[in-house]
Amino acid sequence: MRLHLQCGYWCSDCCRHRLLIEAGRGALRGGPFWPERVSHNTRGSGFTLVELIVVILLIGILSFVAIGRFSNNRAFGAAAHTDQVRSGLRFAQKLSISRNTPVFVTVTAAALTVCYDAACAAPVPAPGAEVATPAGLTVAANRALPFTIYFDEKGRPYNGADAVGTDISTFGGVTVTVSGGGYAGNVIVERETGYVH
Repeated sequence: MRLHLQCGYWCSDCCRHRLLIEAGRGALRGGPFWPERVSHNTRGSGFTLVELIVVILLIGILSFVAIGRFSNNRAFGAAAHTDQVRSGLRFAQKLSISRNTPVFVTVTAAALTVCYDAACAAPVPAPGAEVATPAGLTVAANRALPFTIYFDEKGRPYNGADAVGTDISTFGGVTVTVSGGGYAGNVIVERETGYVH
């Protein structure tokens, strides 16, 4: 048998091939003389070397960018600590409402502490007692640190120097800023309602 180059069929000789063409393919289909079609596809079903190199380069570039983003943990730490400060202040407000007693919050550069008295002799038990500032982060506010505020039994904010049990508040709102690693997050306590956001 040899390959007939004009049509791509295997033939034992050219005469048989001519006979098959003349007799018509339908008459001899499925018979012993029906030729097999030869595929001339030389391309395999795999990837070329260029495609593999391009994919490896793209994976390398993406991993380089991702490692650069995740190696700077201070920005993530600052965002997380901002959320912890916000949660600590909200916890203090909700605790004052639920216990029907004033709850004091002292904010320093090193920590945020929730207590039942202004001197912080009776801190709130864990988990809400203290939110420590991680190393490498900075805590600032729109007033001098350290400062103390408290929430009355209705959740309204007061300055630490305001008399407990009165409706007169000199609290004008506070903004606590946590920064580090190029990130700066603000926690705001509104003056009348004590809304923390």
